Amino acid sequence: GSGGGGGGGNDATAPIMAPLVVTQSAGDQYGQLHLVDSGEPRPARPTTPDGTPIIGYATALFDYERVYDGELECVTGDTIEIVSRVDETWLEGRNQRTGEEGMLARSFVEEEVD
Repeated sequence: GSGGGGGGGNDATAPIMAPLVVTQSAGDQYGQLHLVDSGEPRPARPTTPDGTPIIGYATALFDYERVYDGELECVTGDTIEIVSRVDETWLEGRNQRTGEEGMLARSFVEEEVD
C-alpha cells in the first residue's frame, strides 16, 4: 500500500496593514488660525467728528422723517454710524450724509455685522 498525499500550505494569509501616516500639516494649519499679536499699533477706532466712538454701521432701509425731537431722519441707502445700541428697539447714531445725530428704530436699518 502507498502512503497518503502531501499536506497543503497555510491558506490564511495575513492582510498586510499599511502603516498609518500621521502628518503634522493639519495641526499646523489650525495653529495658524490663532491671531498673533505682532505688536503693531492697532488702527484707531473710528469716531464721529465730536469724538464719540462708532461701534458699528447700518444702512437705512426706508425713508424716515423725524416725528419727535431727537430722532434721526434718513432716506433709503443712507449710512448710519451707530454710537449706541440703546435697547432692542432703538439705535443712536449719526447720518453720514447729513451729519445729523439722533435716535433711529432698528427696524428701519440693516446693521452691518462685523
